[in-house]
Amino acid sequence: MTSTNWPVRVFYVRLNDSNRVLFQTGAMSSRHSKLRIGIVGAGSIVKTRHLPALRRIPDVEVVAICNSTYESSETFCKEQLPNAKVYGNWAELVSDHEIDIVWIGTPPYLHSTITLSALE
Repeated sequence: MTSTNWPVRVFYVRLNDSNRVLFQTGAMSSRHSKLRIGIVGAGSIVKTRHLPALRRIPDVEVVAICNSTYESSETFCKEQLPNAKVYGNWAELVSDHEIDIVWIGTPPYLHSTITLSALE
């Protein structure tokens, strides 16, 4: 693993069945007024559960999306997050140092690969 010159923060959000945020922990980014989230994997669960809950957290903004194809990322942003940056692949999103949180919404078999890459 390589070292970084930016702090690693852990941020947990747990949703109940009504998409309500049950708890959250984490530190505010010193670079921005809000925690900046990049979402990898923007499928139906992210669209219907995660994104509505994230929008209710005042100190959070979703700033980047990467889905299975560039076109589907672009469509998601046009429909849901017109100001978000579109990425063609998750490795580019994960390496963007302006993103404080990498939100993983991919199928489970990709979770560990993306998580380890985000921590490097």
